Amino acid sequence: MGKKVTTEQIPVIAARVVEFQEEFGLNGLSVEDGQFVIQNPREAVKLMALAVKNRQESVGLFKKLETVVVPHSTEEFIVRNKFIVNTGDDADVKISGLGDYFCECFLGKTEESTAKDSAIDFNELLKASVDGPIIEGLGEKEKVPTTLREVYFLMKHGKLDKNKWYIFYIPDVNGILRAVDVHWDGGGWDVCADSVGIPSEWGAGGVVASRNSLAA
Repeated sequence: MGKKVTTEQIPVIAARVVEFQEEFGLNGLSVEDGQFVIQNPREAVKLMALAVKNRQESVGLFKKLETVVVPHSTEEFIVRNKFIVNTGDDADVKISGLGDYFCECFLGKTEESTAKDSAIDFNELLKASVDGPIIEGLGEKEKVPTTLREVYFLMKHGKLDKNKWYIFYIPDVNGILRAVDVHWDGGGWDVCADSVGIPSEWGAGGVVASRNSLAA
């Protein structure tokens, strides 16, 4: 462990955080998250300090599994019309549940058509981790966000393993990055969402999806 931060550094750190304060919104803090910081500033600063202290945990965090190509589409993707709870034989995709927070954040969203194919990398978590080190470990910022169109394709075409737990980072209807988790339960896919940065960890063995920028 290195030397503790100096008293001279602390006001400089605070000033630099203020300088880039828009990142709080760009990196997924919800209204509830913001209210927590306002009401619990000491605890919030402790969490920020721990995140910085543990930033190197992203090294050796993943094992690359595979890359799946998702074809382009000339149609808009209306989330409300696709993510429907239905495990019957008539279901386009068998979905057993949609979390309340997922519904709040995503059912009002429409994703634009796509001009070219995309590709999703699947990365297995080698150890439990919160969102921060995972997102940092994915590297380039543009590799982090995926889409619900891609999630839907993967579910529909059997590209997800029913024995694994998947984590996608997807902008919600307001453009705020959320963690969307997908797993098989009760005869269909259960889809939930969480704010990025909540203290709970994703377990080892979970599969994190990211964008492969080199794909066709």
